Amino acid sequence: MPVPANRSYSCTACGKHYARKNHLSRHKATHDRVSRYECHGCEKTFSRSDVLRKHWTKCPRKHDNSQLPQPVRGRKPKSCEQCARSKVTCDKAEPCGRCCVRRLTCSYARVRRDASTAKTASNKSSQLGDEESDGGTTRSGATFLLSLTNPKAATMLESFADDDPAALPDMATTSSAEEAFLRSLDSFMMDLGYPETDEIDVPFPSGDLISDLPSPVFRPEALAILQNKTEPLIHDLHQLHQSLAAYDPCYHTLFDRPTAKQVLAPESIIRFAATYFHLSHHHVPIVHRPSFGSPHTATTLLLAVTLAGALRSPPRDDALSVWAMARLFEEYIFLRLADIMSTYPGTSLSLVHAGELLETLQAAILLNNVQFMDNNIATRRRIRTQRLPALVASVRRLGLFAMRQSTAAADWAQHVQEQSCIRIAHWTAMADWHQSIMFHMPPLVTISELTGDMPGAGAAWDAESFLTSEGKDCQPEETSAQNSLRSVSDYIRVLMQDSIEVSHVAALRRVSMSNMYLIITGLSCAIVSGHVMSTIAESAPALERALRRWQDVWKFLAQSRQGACGDLAGCGIERYSDGQCWAARRMLESLVPGDEPHAFFQRVGHDTLAEFHGFLAQQQKKSCSST
Repeated sequence: MPVPANRSYSCTACGKHYARKNHLSRHKATHDRVSRYECHGCEKTFSRSDVLRKHWTKCPRKHDNSQLPQPVRGRKPKSCEQCARSKVTCDKAEPCGRCCVRRLTCSYARVRRDASTAKTASNKSSQLGDEESDGGTTRSGATFLLSLTNPKAATMLESFADDDPAALPDMATTSSAEEAFLRSLDSFMMDLGYPETDEIDVPFPSGDLISDLPSPVFRPEALAILQNKTEPLIHDLHQLHQSLAAYDPCYHTLFDRPTAKQVLAPESIIRFAATYFHLSHHHVPIVHRPSFGSPHTATTLLLAVTLAGALRSPPRDDALSVWAMARLFEEYIFLRLADIMSTYPGTSLSLVHAGELLETLQAAILLNNVQFMDNNIATRRRIRTQRLPALVASVRRLGLFAMRQSTAAADWAQHVQEQSCIRIAHWTAMADWHQSIMFHMPPLVTISELTGDMPGAGAAWDAESFLTSEGKDCQPEETSAQNSLRSVSDYIRVLMQDSIEVSHVAALRRVSMSNMYLIITGLSCAIVSGHVMSTIAESAPALERALRRWQDVWKFLAQSRQGACGDLAGCGIERYSDGQCWAARRMLESLVPGDEPHAFFQRVGHDTLAEFHGFLAQQQKKSCSST
């Protein structure tokens, strides 16, 4: 029988032919493996226990009283915990090389969960359930805040354990990735009744599968678009690097042009963009995904998304190289913002030809957040004293803090630009308020000037047009025309009033959970601002009333969300809003006259998170001891 032209690999043991070399390798392994696992029903043998367990569920000859084969532990772990989480090779040194580069704590102590440990954890969980009278969310929010503010961590990103980069498949088409895909196919094919996949020619998923995602950067034509943008960009970065190295004594970044050309290649940008939209976009939804990667996308935004995606990627060489250029990217983006603002006419924003300006502002916010996450004193000082004031001044000059959405925007592009302005304004305020709260410093953005509409729903923001189901619902209920409350300023004012009207209660119950996060952050910042301005004693009763009301609304919304979706797992960082409320109430209680203030309140403007983390740890300890 002639061998098909597309099956050029043959097994020397049995003569079977395969189209792919890795298929042949997997088949050859079946000749070498010893079938150590036997089905007690049909006496068929298997070389893997998990395959036997899959077979057991379908075996027609199994007995009702037969025991299901127990799973057997595989290879013992050898990599350190950080490398194992990121699924990268580890040199097994103490500390390993990758942990040294990433400035992480290298540990080889692996967690082993046996039955007794699981039982103990279950009992402990049930006991905690009685203590969590707030619906079971405040304790997790406080725990997240403690993890986020850990001063010993290299970056705040370590606290986002539920967004572990290990959960993201490596998009690089390598033989190991292909093997992993084919191994995962075994279980699926067995469910369909196939004994094994050795004889099935399964194509490995390529980058073509992401071409249908709602973003131009994932379409085939993006390669040519990005190539045209990155070539002059690398030249500009090289020129900027030479200038900074010559005139800035604080600049110590290394820049190698061939390396930059490699890590900023179109394929790398696409991979990092996929990581960003997968792991970070839902936390800070400021980039309009359906238009990202088009020929009109600003190079500043490409750089910011690339860096943000690299920081959430496994620590391979390309990601590490991008991390090392963070300072250079920061300089490039904020210099470009200064250039645009210096030539921009007027004191208000005109949406005509404002695309590059808006995307550069988005890039500046992303860069500010990325650098803010780094627990480095010099970086934090530079962000606090240079970058954030420049960002706030630009947004204020353009009038974005008072931006309102058109009631009937017939043009989708106009709607996207208006929503971009609204999101830029609010996430600029959030960046400022986060710094104010965590480092005990006066805010740059006041609540009274944030009078514009609040951001719309995330699903509508990611829609491609009015024609989609998400795009039709592009205006949030809390900013509808019949609602008298439209801005963060409106909601905070109402929450602090002596009494609330019935219409305002209904309006509060329509606020999205992401906008509830904006409100509680503003209230927390008001506490810090009141303390540093010595007005907290007069405003404390109104703030305490607002926090209590906010918590009632949050419980209502959380229960509604859990009833509809099961949990809050689909939310971004707003799912920890209850923790922000817990911290705000503890700050307010600690500032009662007569009590000795914590070290966090004894100085304006800290350089590290140690003081804020110490305050939170002290308050959590008090909460646990009182229960």
